[in-house]
Amino acid sequence: MNKITIPKFLRSDLSIFLGFFISGVAIFLLFNWFQSAPKSVSGDYRQFFSHEQSRIIAYTKEGCPYCVLLKDYFNKNNIAYVERDIEKDSDAEAEYQQLGGYGTPLVLFRDNLIVGFRRELIAAEIAKLIPHDDTVNSAMQQAPL
Repeated sequence: MNKITIPKFLRSDLSIFLGFFISGVAIFLLFNWFQSAPKSVSGDYRQFFSHEQSRIIAYTKEGCPYCVLLKDYFNKNNIAYVERDIEKDSDAEAEYQQLGGYGTPLVLFRDNLIVGFRRELIAAEIAKLIPHDDTVNSAMQQAPL
């Protein structure tokens, strides 16, 4: 009969260490994947809006590619928003931490918080802000928020 021999390398301490190390990294990554930030969180966020005219707050930071995409999206669609840079404004950073500090951008509506640049979720929230009454002038519906 053929005898199966295990190469000496596979029996060494280094291979055992690498096996445990790779297993540990895989478990860590899986755990963090399941514990990732939520896409959105419903709630009453009116306290973060300083005056009635602002309807959207975007917590951003410089160098964040998704923040750039969000700002481009808002600007191309003529959507008014208040930008709060969490690296340059300590009050903005404190609010961001109070909101959970999940990542950037963090887009805040009066009743919903959206984590990241999630175009569909943001568009749905913006659609809630636009009046749908047929008696409203169509020009008013296109007015910036």
